[in-house]
Amino acid sequence: MPQNPAIFYDNNGNIYLEVYRDTKRRNHRVDGPAVIQYYSSGSKFGERYFINGKLHRIDGPASILYNQDGNISVEEYYIDGVRHNSIKPAIIYYSRINPEIITYSQFYLNGESLESNLINKAGYIIMNCKRCNINYLTKNSTYQL
Repeated sequence: MPQNPAIFYDNNGNIYLEVYRDTKRRNHRVDGPAVIQYYSSGSKFGERYFINGKLHRIDGPASILYNQDGNISVEEYYIDGVRHNSIKPAIIYYSRINPEIITYSQFYLNGESLESNLINKAGYIIMNCKRCNINYLTKNSTYQL
């Protein structure tokens, strides 16, 4: 059953936080982010997707942070509260100067970090992963683990 969000305002009357919870008071929302944070300007600071109190999203990142200009700064992928992404890094940080550049990324499978070294050079992410069979990747390619 859909719940109305709890909405929090700052001293100037601006929304800074929306939280959706289930009847057990756990962060929970099926049709969108359960926690939405805002900058004082009104633009989004972050979105977090929860199911039954656990970070969870199958069709995209479960946690997204934004720069004040609206560009994504951080994406984190979770399934049932565990960091996981089988097709690309589960943690991705983007450059504030050029949001097309990945400044940091880390692979996780079922909550286990995969050791890797990522270097961004001329549109390629070079990877040396001991547990993966990967030599190089581009930002828009599918990662093969």
